[in-house]
Amino acid sequence: MALVPDHLSDGVIELRRCGFDDVDEALRAIDESWPELHHWLFSFQDHVTHDTYTDATREDIKCFDGDQDWRYNVFDLRDETFVGMANLYRLSGPERVAVGYWVRSSRTRRGYASRASRLLVATAFSCLPLVQIVEIQMDVTNIASARVPEKLGFRRVAELSRDIRAPGHSGRGVLWEMDRQGWSDTNTNVPTS
Repeated sequence: MALVPDHLSDGVIELRRCGFDDVDEALRAIDESWPELHHWLFSFQDHVTHDTYTDATREDIKCFDGDQDWRYNVFDLRDETFVGMANLYRLSGPERVAVGYWVRSSRTRRGYASRASRLLVATAFSCLPLVQIVEIQMDVTNIASARVPEKLGFRRVAELSRDIRAPGHSGRGVLWEMDRQGWSDTNTNVPTS
């Protein structure tokens, strides 16, 4: 049994552990969002097929059960629409994890990434007792993505050199961090399951 819950919700969105039931909905969202996903995310540099996505989902399930990478599909509970994906994943050592996210192109600028990230940060600090720092990283030019850690109160701690692995990458990244104490000081009563 994984250390984190299979479902997380704040009453507006629900994060559901990735599984085979959502493959078709995820593929529709990926197809719709392909230009943006391909532009920013190195994991979307090759075309995604039903078979490759099913294989990736199988790996996601294994990583979730192995407590290495907890990947979720994000749904808007008001209309049950698949609106994107978010994940919490381990970095080197047990004290740091990171949050990643993407939102379906037709559903951007509605707060989904911020809501999903808030749930994942709360989950990291409540379910993973050794975690002291949660990171979010993005390319320095990805202004829309940077709004998420800003909104959640993360500190921008560094600008880093990084490999150019997608067309939108500039070779410079931004590292944002939230520590356990800072989170508890600013975020009380955040639902995590």
